[in-house]
Amino acid sequence: MPFQPLTGSFTWPSLELYAASEPCHGESVSGDGLFAEVGRRDGGLMLLLVDVMGHGSRAAQTVSTIERNHLRHPSCQNRSPAELLSALEPLRMVARRGRDPFRPPDHLQPLQAPAAAP
Repeated sequence: MPFQPLTGSFTWPSLELYAASEPCHGESVSGDGLFAEVGRRDGGLMLLLVDVMGHGSRAAQTVSTIERNHLRHPSCQNRSPAELLSALEPLRMVARRGRDPFRPPDHLQPLQAPAAAP
């Protein structure tokens, strides 16, 4: 199941999680996001905290793009944390090179689906 944004409270066996985010002073939105992947093949739970550098609507737009165009993609599902970070690495590299991180994601390397279990 794709990553879902977490807001408010979330319960998982032996875990109660409460999530809240507050934008930077003077802003109405932020570049922070907390996501959960449930329904994994391994029966586990993966939490992903996204903290985009910057403030306000541009940072919030980046989090929305990551959620909409990447975290929902099947290639981001059922991965280990290291595999997921590797799949998302092109986003960070684009931002570091000073390129426009809001350009549609077709300029990124396509995400590869994880190998099927034997």
